[in-house]
Amino acid sequence: MTKSLFVLAGVASVVHAQSSIINALVTNCLLQAAGSLGCQGITVFAVLPCICTSSFYRSTPAAPLALIEENCPASIVQDALNRLVPGCNARSFSPPLSLPCTSLTTPLFSFTK
Repeated sequence: MTKSLFVLAGVASVVHAQSSIINALVTNCLLQAAGSLGCQGITVFAVLPCICTSSFYRSTPAAPLALIEENCPASIVQDALNRLVPGCNARSFSPPLSLPCTSLTTPLFSFTK
């Protein structure tokens, strides 16, 4: 029984570490995407208004996907989209995108390369 608890604790710490790594990668990716639009900041929260109100984001139908695919590794595109799109939709500075309401655990976009 004790051995099972140690194994479970080990698995939980690995999952947490992977989640932290993905979060850091998504943050770096979104900051890079912001930079490509001329936005500057050190946190996603700081650059979100600039991204969401940019002429590219507001006038390009697939802007979120195009922005993320251009600036992020393919392995985190889904995670980055799931952070960017709800972030822009939740703010009053941006008109909402025409996307269905979903939870953050449900992919907003799916694609194949």
